[in-house]
Amino acid sequence: MRIMKKYLLLFLLCGAMLFCKEAKYGDLIRRAGLWYEKDADIPFTGSVIVNTFIKDVIERTWLNEGESIRGTIHSNDGFLLREWAMKGGIPEGPVKRYDPARKTYNEQFCKNSVLYDIGADTPYEGLLTEYYPDGQIRNETNIKNGISNGLAKYYYQSGVLMMEVTFKNGVYHGHRNQYHRNGNIAAEDDFVDGVRGGIRKLYYESGALSGIQNIKNNLLEGEEIQYYENGDKKAELNWKNHKKDGTQIEYFPKEKKLRKELWVKGTCTKVFPPENIVPQPMAGKQLPWLKAKYEEAVNKN
Repeated sequence: MRIMKKYLLLFLLCGAMLFCKEAKYGDLIRRAGLWYEKDADIPFTGSVIVNTFIKDVIERTWLNEGESIRGTIHSNDGFLLREWAMKGGIPEGPVKRYDPARKTYNEQFCKNSVLYDIGADTPYEGLLTEYYPDGQIRNETNIKNGISNGLAKYYYQSGVLMMEVTFKNGVYHGHRNQYHRNGNIAAEDDFVDGVRGGIRKLYYESGALSGIQNIKNNLLEGEEIQYYENGDKKAELNWKNHKKDGTQIEYFPKEKKLRKELWVKGTCTKVFPPENIVPQPMAGKQLPWLKAKYEEAVNKN
């Protein structure tokens, strides 16, 4: 009997150790419907940190032999805020939302990713609100036919708006704004049926533009321009299928130098010697008379 207890304890400890393994979403790849660590032959078992923009909570997906079985959201100080069962990579089964400040929780369930109240035959509809441990609103999402539809707002724990986006049938659709903790815009982009495309703009906390990207099917495609906070150009990058491809230029205004590199399908093939930056009258800040001279010369030609 004592030996059996010893082996049972060993089995439970081994299982706990397996699920203590943690990875980031970018560390895994999907093969034949299962998740693996890169260069691994055995499907991954453990937790995966999946969120990128929400800084005041930690979202994880729990995998068993490469399959998603559970999702959780914790506050940074360790409070469990939401947990849900998963099957085949989508929510399926119980969903529990916790409100630590009020010491209550709400339980619903998902069937084929559609949300229902316990015991209900029709999908849930209404405004769904979730909270931080101190009672501050974490997000507000409009639900229609059991799926996210309409405007959703996410907040920092301070109460400052973090992101606002529109859903259509459970996926992003339309314009999305993300914000810094000081309330200034951080990024803006657009989605169609869950797929990001078009122009994406990025901003410093001061509100100054930091970059403009071209997105196609969720991937960087074409030219990207980056700026220093004072408005000077920082870099000109070229992308193809989310990999650097073509001439890449980096600017160093203080040294009045620029550096060029040639990339092919994500690999740098050549680095050119530094060059002097040639003044560009129409770029960045300029004296009014210089701009007038430039426009006069252009009109003459």
